[in-house]
Amino acid sequence: LPSPKAAEWLWSLLPVAVFGIFLFFETKIIRLSAQKFLATLMVTFIFFATSVAATREGTYSIYERFTRTFWEYTGNLPLVTNVHDFLRDYSSLHASLVSHTVTHPPGFTLFLYGLQQIFDVGFFGLSFLVISSGAMVLIPLYYFLMHFLPSETTRRVIMVYVFLPSFVLLGATSMDMIFLLFTWLSISCLYRGWQKSSLFSFLGGIVAALALFGNFLFLLLAPLFLYFIYDLSRSIPKKILGLRVGLSFLGFIGFYLAIYGWTGYSIVTNFIAARATQSGIVQSNFASLSLFITFAFMNISSFFLYLGIPNCILFIKQWSLFKQRTMPYFLGFIMVLFFIALGIFQGEVERIWLFITPLFLLPISLVIKNYSERTFKGYLSLLFFQSIVIQTLFYTYW
Repeated sequence: LPSPKAAEWLWSLLPVAVFGIFLFFETKIIRLSAQKFLATLMVTFIFFATSVAATREGTYSIYERFTRTFWEYTGNLPLVTNVHDFLRDYSSLHASLVSHTVTHPPGFTLFLYGLQQIFDVGFFGLSFLVISSGAMVLIPLYYFLMHFLPSETTRRVIMVYVFLPSFVLLGATSMDMIFLLFTWLSISCLYRGWQKSSLFSFLGGIVAALALFGNFLFLLLAPLFLYFIYDLSRSIPKKILGLRVGLSFLGFIGFYLAIYGWTGYSIVTNFIAARATQSGIVQSNFASLSLFITFAFMNISSFFLYLGIPNCILFIKQWSLFKQRTMPYFLGFIMVLFFIALGIFQGEVERIWLFITPLFLLPISLVIKNYSERTFKGYLSLLFFQSIVIQTLFYTYW
């Protein structure tokens, strides 16, 4: 919503300082060992995203979303006395859950409960811990991209992701940051597992279950996983691949069977109740052609705006670079079109589709891999500028 504000001008100096220091040392950072490189980027993101969030109203802006206990997951925390009882009673608690959570599984509430129990923090502490936890998505994302890109190009595109407007503005101010982490941890584990390792296949199945435990949107990634299985089947013997995929299903289903046996919580029952509630609240996008087109335009324009205006311009001007490229470079575009065709989203997709944005790093890499240092820094500066402008002019907190 348009609401220009920059009440804390001192806070606005911090993202400028963080970005300036990063640009100054960029050529040294890219040459660090993998562990030091990722650690540096995570720290950079935490300070940058937190300070950008605070430019409107200081520290309050960082944790403001968690104060809305009528809507957000923090409102469920008083209902949790212990994990076992909360899961056992989750279906019966449905009417008591706060508004935003009635269509979601209990994972995010329990994640916040765990942070609160371990660190004994309030809303500000929880918000900072969520931002810090979400920053760890850079690790699985880095190793996933290494399957497709040379090392230096991977590092450059991970640097881009740190300053991507959607990651900076919405990752720092919504629980979807945690969904982003578990989604890409599962994608990275499963892809590596199906390619090389039975152990990673099994662990990937468990992490995929954890991702679904936070948000039912994870189910919509089924086409992506089916493509990965198809793609890998061309280079891996089908029996071996079938065994690894089977181990992933074993880990996935075993996670929920273990919870059901321990507490009686059923993810299937939860899903049916959530869908019924969603259907009663939200009008179908297919109610009319004009409604479908309206939301389709809203969704695609808002998503690509937060993906970054410079990136949209590059995709249009450099489309010739995509000729004769393999399918992975188009997966982001395909998934966006798939979600729009489903017709179940009505705005807010810049936050809800946060977990899709990493798929666009592959096409971005085609454009930036040959940039000079000066051009690359100029490109990062455009992304930085867009984040600052949007945060100043619009209310972006969820």
